[in-house]
Amino acid sequence: MKKYVLIVNPKAGMNKHRLTAADILPAFSAPDVEIIEKTTLRGGHATEITMEYAGKCDAIIVSGGDGTYNEVLNGMIKSGQKTPVVYLPCGSTNDFANTLKLPMKPADAAELLRKGSMHEYDVGQIGDTQFSYVASFGIGTSVSYSTSQKAKNIFGHLAYIVNGFVLNFFPIMTNLKPTHLRFETVEGDVYEDDYFLVFVANTVSVSGIFDLKPFGVKLNDGLFEVMLVRGLTPSNIIPALMRVLKKDYSGDNIVIFKTAGLKVIADHPLNWAIDGECFDSDSTCEIKVLPKAVTLVSEKTELI
Repeated sequence: MKKYVLIVNPKAGMNKHRLTAADILPAFSAPDVEIIEKTTLRGGHATEITMEYAGKCDAIIVSGGDGTYNEVLNGMIKSGQKTPVVYLPCGSTNDFANTLKLPMKPADAAELLRKGSMHEYDVGQIGDTQFSYVASFGIGTSVSYSTSQKAKNIFGHLAYIVNGFVLNFFPIMTNLKPTHLRFETVEGDVYEDDYFLVFVANTVSVSGIFDLKPFGVKLNDGLFEVMLVRGLTPSNIIPALMRVLKKDYSGDNIVIFKTAGLKVIADHPLNWAIDGECFDSDSTCEIKVLPKAVTLVSEKTELI
């Protein structure tokens, strides 16, 4: 008998797109399969469930958003196991799932699992916490975790747009202040300046706005793509954003490089967003790549 553990976040994403256990079970059920159903009851619960079952089952199926998948990822790394994960994306944005073009339908994901289509992917780690696709800091990054769950359930990704560009646009503009940061990479490079925005990413899409495809992203090459934004003013921020939307990263405002890890040094603690969730670090923290640390059921793409 094969044993699968199904973890369902009943609050993730838009109400009309959310998958219940009843939607998922028929696709994975078979005479030789036992499925253990688990529903998350609180933040961090998916991590606890994963740590309990990792290494004791044939696959963990998770239905939720990028934050729910992040909890499963943390549980898997902490357990020291590499049990295959089937991620059914039901969140508001699904940046990570969209990057991998993961199937939205349970039947399609179940077919990939039956075919044994699974691949190893890099994982990021900041302090002792893991992230699947991005750690970000600076202007606007709090929008990802300050947007209410109720709004996300009703409006989906639009809730982030309203929160960031309607409700909080002018507060963000009036508090347009950089943070002095020093980045020391494991390769020996140093970047030090006043930065408004920082992305440490293993993805081709961040917030559905920043497209990193032009930089040859590979999701299992042991490297991050790092974007540092500096020199913004109330008069140039909109033109800079418009260039980014057109995938134009030219000019002195944006610095992009690849690294296997880096130390971040500031003069005060930092408030990061990792996979869309809030994470507070000390004034000095290290971010590193855990190469091919997770096994995910997916098609093979040009990103691996």
